[in-house]
This record gives sequence, C-alpha cells and structure tokens, in this order.
Amino acid sequence: MIEERNDGVEPDDPGESDCRRHALKFLARREYSVYELSRKLRKKGYAPVHCDRVVDDLVQQNLLSDRRYAEAYLYARIRKGLGPVRIRHALDEAGVEKEVIDEVMNSADVQWTEQMRAQLIKKYGDTAPETYKEWVKRARFLNNRGFSSDQIQTVLEFTR
Repeated sequence: MIEERNDGVEPDDPGESDCRRHALKFLARREYSVYELSRKLRKKGYAPVHCDRVVDDLVQQNLLSDRRYAEAYLYARIRKGLGPVRIRHALDEAGVEKEVIDEVMNSADVQWTEQMRAQLIKKYGDTAPETYKEWVKRARFLNNRGFSSDQIQTVLEFTR
C-alpha cells in the first residue's frame, strides 16, 4: 500500500525531482553530511519540505550517510596531516552526531604521535629545537594542525 503524504506537496512535484537531481549531482562529487547537503540544497532555493523529503529518501537508500561522510573526512584529513582535535571540530561543525564522531575516531587505526612527528620533520627537519622560542613555535604549529596540548608535550619533550 502506498503511504499518503499530508505535507501539501504532490509526490511528483517538479521542484522535488529537481532537488533530488541536484542532491545526486552533489553526492557524485564527494560525501556530504546530512546537515551539509540539506543546507546546500536550501541555499540553492529549494523549499524546505522538498529538501527534507529528498534528504530523508537518500538516507533511507543509503546514498547519504553521516558515518560514511565522517570516515571519508577523517582519512582525507589524516592524509593532510591534521590532528584529532581539528578533525573532531570540523565533523561537529558539519552536523555529525557526537556518538558517530566518537565511533569513527575510535575505530581509526591512527598513530597520532607518529603523525605529529611526520609533520614536525616535514616542516622543521629532523632537528631538535635549540631555544625555548623555537620550541614554542613548533608547539604552536602542531596546535594549529589540530593536536592536543598533551600530545604536543609528549612529542616535543623528546626533542627538547
């Protein structure tokens, strides 16, 4: 039996099919979070009811997934040398639920200490900071990349 909708919009409304076409076009390029895609469609001028219906349908069809978005985002940012603090913040800004962020971050097999060392070597070479000023400069660099103070202390303590 076909479920009837009581939102005042016809199921074959051209606005909804255009919205769906745009959504699929966006998803063909990269993963989006539910929040991001919905916001992007509304920004294009589609009615909120169309956007909500299209996004819900895409989630049900597993064409749109916050978990998949978070995993893709995490590994792309790891390849860029970013740390867990910055990655978590960006996923939160993209509307991904905290539980999903925690699961994805915990399931990732990442050695953050090695990531930081690789970033330090890439930027400053394999030398230890000779002055406190240089140590602070490196700590600030790592902090801006998204590593926590505790992680930074651990790595820079060995080179101090």
